[in-house]
Amino acid sequence: MVATPAAPVVAGGAPRVLTAIDARMNEVYFAAWARDASGLPQRVGEASVAAPVDVGAHTGEWHAAGSGWQAYRTELEAATGATLKQVDGAALPQARDALALALPQLAAGNSISAAALVPEYLRNKVALTLREQRAHKAGVGDR
Repeated sequence: MVATPAAPVVAGGAPRVLTAIDARMNEVYFAAWARDASGLPQRVGEASVAAPVDVGAHTGEWHAAGSGWQAYRTELEAATGATLKQVDGAALPQARDALALALPQLAAGNSISAAALVPEYLRNKVALTLREQRAHKAGVGDR
């Protein structure tokens, strides 16, 4: 499986990366990644969609990538407790990076038919109700 949030990790080459992609609705798609012995990023723990203040602790030195860091850097830094060595808030998944992750899997014989592909959904709710939209507009500090 190639996870889309892993794609921003490929280009930078950092050993440990926290990805946060702005998911709108005041949430981020969040995952932690560490490079394995072959240099490919492997997910550390589960990916999630959460409010930036709820992403969980990831102490130690990390690089950060993704549009969520641009939108919610203060909240994400406080929630993770990470010491950030570098932040790329403009990084987004690119097809070439997903391909770089997929090619070693394919070479190792880890493939399935297209018919067997199943997306991993992190969020079932894709829009705010009108009441929720009004509440967010009235809120302080909402983006």
